[in-house]
Amino acid sequence: MSLNVKNQIEILMLEDNPRDAELETRELRREGIQFNIKRVWTEAEFEAALQNPALDLILADYQLPSYDGLSALELAHKKCPKVPFIFVSGTLGEETAVDAMHHGATDYVLKQRLTRLGPSVRQAVRRAEEHKLLAQMSQRLAENEKRYRQLFGGIKSGVAVYEVRADGEEFVFKDFNTAAEQIEGVKKEQILGKNITEVFPNVRQMGLLEVFNRVWKTGVPEHHPAAIYRNDRGISWRENYVYKLSSGELVTVYDEVTDRKQAEEKLRLSEERLRLALDAGQMGAWEMDLVSGTTWRTLQHDQIFGYETPAPIWSYELLLEHVVPEDVELVKHSFAQALVTDRLSLECRVARTGQEPHWIAIQGHVSRNAKGERVRLMGTVSDISDRKLMEKALRESEQRFRLLADNASDLIWTRDASGQLNYVSPSVHRLLGYTQTEVLSRGTGHVLTAASSALAQKKLNEALPKLQAGKHVHETFELTYIRKDGWTVCCEVSCSGIFDASGKFSGIVGVSRDISERRRAEEALRESEERFRLATATARDAIIMLDNEGKVSFWNRAAEEMFGYSSSEALGQEAHALLAPERYQENSRKGFGAFRSTGKGGAVGKTLELSAMRKDGKEIPVEMSLSATQLKGRWHALAILRDITERKRVEEERMRLVTAVEQAAESVFITDTQGIILYVNPAFEKTTGYTREEAIGQNPRILESSKQDAMSNQQMCDTLSRGEVWHGRLTSKRKDGTFFEENATISPVRDGTGRIVNYIALKLDVTHELELESQLRQSQKLEAIGTLAGGIAHEINNPVNGIMNYAQLIADQLPADHPVRGYTGKIMKETDRVSLIVRNLLAFARQDKQGRSLSNLNDIISATLSLIQTVIRHDQINLVVEVSEGLPQMECRSQQIEQVLMNLLTNARDALNEKYPAYHEDKIIRVSARLFEKDGKPWIRTTIEDHGNGIPAEIRDRIFDPFYTTKPTGRGTGLGLSISHGLVEEHGGKLFLETEAGRYTRFYMDLPVKG
Repeated sequence: MSLNVKNQIEILMLEDNPRDAELETRELRREGIQFNIKRVWTEAEFEAALQNPALDLILADYQLPSYDGLSALELAHKKCPKVPFIFVSGTLGEETAVDAMHHGATDYVLKQRLTRLGPSVRQAVRRAEEHKLLAQMSQRLAENEKRYRQLFGGIKSGVAVYEVRADGEEFVFKDFNTAAEQIEGVKKEQILGKNITEVFPNVRQMGLLEVFNRVWKTGVPEHHPAAIYRNDRGISWRENYVYKLSSGELVTVYDEVTDRKQAEEKLRLSEERLRLALDAGQMGAWEMDLVSGTTWRTLQHDQIFGYETPAPIWSYELLLEHVVPEDVELVKHSFAQALVTDRLSLECRVARTGQEPHWIAIQGHVSRNAKGERVRLMGTVSDISDRKLMEKALRESEQRFRLLADNASDLIWTRDASGQLNYVSPSVHRLLGYTQTEVLSRGTGHVLTAASSALAQKKLNEALPKLQAGKHVHETFELTYIRKDGWTVCCEVSCSGIFDASGKFSGIVGVSRDISERRRAEEALRESEERFRLATATARDAIIMLDNEGKVSFWNRAAEEMFGYSSSEALGQEAHALLAPERYQENSRKGFGAFRSTGKGGAVGKTLELSAMRKDGKEIPVEMSLSATQLKGRWHALAILRDITERKRVEEERMRLVTAVEQAAESVFITDTQGIILYVNPAFEKTTGYTREEAIGQNPRILESSKQDAMSNQQMCDTLSRGEVWHGRLTSKRKDGTFFEENATISPVRDGTGRIVNYIALKLDVTHELELESQLRQSQKLEAIGTLAGGIAHEINNPVNGIMNYAQLIADQLPADHPVRGYTGKIMKETDRVSLIVRNLLAFARQDKQGRSLSNLNDIISATLSLIQTVIRHDQINLVVEVSEGLPQMECRSQQIEQVLMNLLTNARDALNEKYPAYHEDKIIRVSARLFEKDGKPWIRTTIEDHGNGIPAEIRDRIFDPFYTTKPTGRGTGLGLSISHGLVEEHGGKLFLETEAGRYTRFYMDLPVKG
């Protein structure tokens, strides 16, 4: 137990003089003592104040008008004898003081020497705490000794205490508890003072003596696992815990665990048998303790859940995480029911992340204790995926057949092996007008004509012997059915055998298809052919049919006009020799050769553009659509050709125009009259960042920015609404959110009637040119202000130094406590601030032209942070530094780079203090530096980031302007960022920012590694 003096002490002061009381209180405060004091000056008040149980000290005057100090001392010893009592008096003589100490006063202090009061109080309080601590320690020691004796005698484990002799060679019994006597069958008096090997010679074979030696030498406790111990009473198992006392004695706590080891062996054999049984059945076993929530399971259990090695933990909640979401409620309900019925049985799907779900079956029951309480839920788990797949396949097969049969437009029927009709599909009602029940009860004889009934019976009789022999026979024939309303239906019937899993014939399945429509279609086809001849005679396109040999079999009037051959001249001629230019004839013949046998080819079913030859030898472009038709089992080709000479000419002119627009450097887009974009050229995609697919269908407002003047937009709309051409400059926004400037011309497009049908916009990105112009103006502005700043700085410097020196002279000649010294300090502080402004002005004017040298940015950042981190820490700002180690050296003026970093860090600090006056978790300045490559050369980027209020959009363009500041008067000169910008550019680098109002600001300083 350590001494713990209170941070604040409770003091009772017996003093009638308020001035003396104030002097004593002031002296205690001067000593740095934390206290709470109560002053009294009468006997009654003093006696009442002694009731305070938290009282730590009494300060009393020796002589009071109505009371005396010795009486107060006597009363204090009765009421609170352990509270220190110090006399503080101006009338206390040496003999009186000795007498007071004799009566029990802790100390005395003369009021003329109050400097002793603080040390006296500290010493008195510390002594009182020491006395209190000693009393507590004495009481605890007695209690610990009593508890030790009770524990030593009552503990169920055997405990032996040994004295170590002969440098660790002998371990002599010094104490032996009752439990040890019962385990060993000896009395303590028989073995005390004897060596352990003399009493228990077989401990050496157990390996226990080696443990004794190690523990005695190292002092580190050891556990000696259960080991066999042999003596004249037989074989038993002992488990020992050995540790060393601070006195040097060894203690061993041990138990006889023979029964436990035998039970463990039986359990191991039982579990081995269970494991073999479970492995044979490919099942996993599990157990869940309903009281403690702990679980046990076999390796096979975890493998079923998808683990190759045992999972680290397992629980009911983890089981639910493996169950697919659709089955979670089923599992929860099943486990809840198990706690009611004592039985668990369920099937569900489980899956680990990244694995396919599979089916498992969980079986289990609840185990109860002697009181009938449910204490354990145990059971098995097995993978039933294969069974589930088979069941699913069977259901799907049956369902497919049922769906096919129930929804087929054809009539589907089945007969069993005896020929009895046992199923007809619902389509029987649509086809014949009968219900399924009517047909099944009456048979098919009454729904067939006599001839068809005889034919059906004949076909079935012929097929039945083959089917019974296991042959797969398929028969197709036509039957005429009689509808319920008396009309007849012609059907094509297909039937085949049904065989069970063993291959035995079990019935016939048939499909009756209504071909009445097909019969009518054939008639309609003949009529269609006649109509075709009439249509082709009046068609404007050439229609040519080729037979299976590639010769012309049909040639309409339009073909005569297009190619110059009459019908009599063309019919029977090979089409390729007649119409194809000579260079294409060989390939045409090869392609037609494949078409003859398959009806397929590269041109079939397509519309192609190709060249054709007229009778006069002139080539003309034609558009050809080729289709295939089968007549009498042979493939024929039908070609429709259109002369596209005029269309080609128009397309070539259009292509020249499109090529010019596509390759133009200006951004071009076309909209409809509602402003929806219909076309954009590649320059538009490159400039805006939107692909053609993203832009088409959008309104040009996707390019609008908040910087665009609303009045200019209105003027543009007014001009275009009048049908006039608009010229002007726009501030637009790219897809990535960046802004750019462009000169634009937007013109209306009119059709032949003069109606506006489209608008076309031509835009040129002039952002770079405007930036160069802005940089030139900024450079000229900085140069002019720099010249002015240099002259002002020199004029200000001398009077500022004079003011500072005079203020220092005044301060040196005034006493230390003179009130005017405070004003001199403020004068020097303000002149120092002016001096700083002067130095900044001189730097701005570029009068400091010291040479560059190789420096390391790591060192520059460290030096800067060492100057500002105390202030940052005082403002409760968390500074995070992420600077890559080993950044290369670069040529620079290190002091100027430090000045830039200091200015950026100060601005970040001010921004955070403005947003978070007190501590906040987001009050962070992040400093990072990394190497990157630009134009094939190494650069270093330094980033200063804060999460303050950000920089408003309306002032971002001015923050680098000289003398521009948003800080209150007296807190900023407006030169910091302007000077920093100039210093970075002088080093060949770039200083820029990224900000979002209300969220963050990041300043980036990019510097080349070689200056």
